[in-house]
Amino acid sequence: MPVSALSAPAREWVDEQISKMIATAWAIRAGVATAVLSLSYVLDQGGLHDWGEYLEPLAVYSVMSAGFAWASRRFDTTRYAALAAALDVAMISLMQWRTMPQSPHPAGVAGFTLGLFVLLVAVNGLALKPFITWSTALFSAVGVSFLMQQAQVGFGAQAVAAVVLGVTAIAIEGFSKRLFGLAAAVAKAEVDRDVQSRRFAEVEAARATIEERNRQLETLQAERDALTHVLVHDLRSPISVIASNVTWAEQELQRPLSAEDLAEVRSALHGASTTTDRLNAMVTDLLTINKLEEGELPLNRENVDARAMLETLQQQYTHLAEQRRVKLEVHASARRALDADRGLLTRVVENLVSNALRYTPSGGRLRVESFDTEDGLALAVRNDGDPIPNGARTVLFEKFSQLGNAAERRTAGFGLGLYFCRLVAERHGGTIAVEDAESWATSMVLRLPQRALADQSWRTAA
Repeated sequence: MPVSALSAPAREWVDEQISKMIATAWAIRAGVATAVLSLSYVLDQGGLHDWGEYLEPLAVYSVMSAGFAWASRRFDTTRYAALAAALDVAMISLMQWRTMPQSPHPAGVAGFTLGLFVLLVAVNGLALKPFITWSTALFSAVGVSFLMQQAQVGFGAQAVAAVVLGVTAIAIEGFSKRLFGLAAAVAKAEVDRDVQSRRFAEVEAARATIEERNRQLETLQAERDALTHVLVHDLRSPISVIASNVTWAEQELQRPLSAEDLAEVRSALHGASTTTDRLNAMVTDLLTINKLEEGELPLNRENVDARAMLETLQQQYTHLAEQRRVKLEVHASARRALDADRGLLTRVVENLVSNALRYTPSGGRLRVESFDTEDGLALAVRNDGDPIPNGARTVLFEKFSQLGNAAERRTAGFGLGLYFCRLVAERHGGTIAVEDAESWATSMVLRLPQRALADQSWRTAA
């Protein structure tokens, strides 16, 4: 397989493997040179002093080969491979030329050098680069020819040596082409597998993203449908009340009115005004909840006196509680103040009290209290109406969740009151939940951290 047929990643992989082969070839040179250097030193020390001539060139060659091996592991030295082959041949030729005068068989030295050059051509063929193989063969032919001339070997032997080196280069080149083709095929298969794996991973990631988006869209669709439902049903009732009262009052005002009739008109307009306030509160809850969900509602933190807040709330709801024949009790035993948003916290308690009044039977009791906790303060709203089933206690604080019969749900609003309370509690770093309390059927408790404010002294409630 020609390299041009490979993709860019496959070519990069093949080039990387070639660089590794070149580094390996240098490491082999360094290893062989070191081994021969050690053997030459032993032989020289053993009395064969003609081996001493190899020591200096072999030491230089060992260091040079080790340096090239180190550099090849860190840099691309492919372009310098032909120069390295020339240095190989020059170093071997130098060593043999220095030892030839001391050898009784100069022609044997030249023949031995031919064997070294054949090995060198084979080692350089590991680079899988034709120009490196042929450059090594050419330099080796020149080197062996020079040494044979020094040993007075005839031209015929020199020609045979050149032919041997050429045949070696041809054989190595043929083997290299096969090896290169195999490496290219492996590279292509590896790259294709990697690409396929990445595509599969991308498809899986895209599928997971699409499924998550679909779930989000389904949730949004469900919330939109629920909101449309409550808007149609819950807004229609107060709007109808306002419209009917205003229309009736308008008709009555077109004729002379007695004092009794005028009182009825005022009552109708008051009812329309009260319903308008309730409608405005419902819309305000919708807008506030949206900001809380998006995290876009900043908290206007201030020092909140829980006792003063509950006393104000008692004044607001005493008349309504008396109308419903419900006994409203306030017990503020908390001695701590809160670092909280007074407006949001007040609306939470108002929602809880309104909700409790709605479900407290005539003649029943409703109690609002505050007490210190280990790390802050708690506000509890308790009543002796029907208890909330255990299975509904968690769902009760979800969006659009409503309990009770149809008539109770129509007067309850969007089913967002307790959801609003939960969002405000979480926004302050607290919690709200239905808790069991002795002597009370239902008890909703809002627990908030104190935010490290100093204790303050409050008078104990009776």
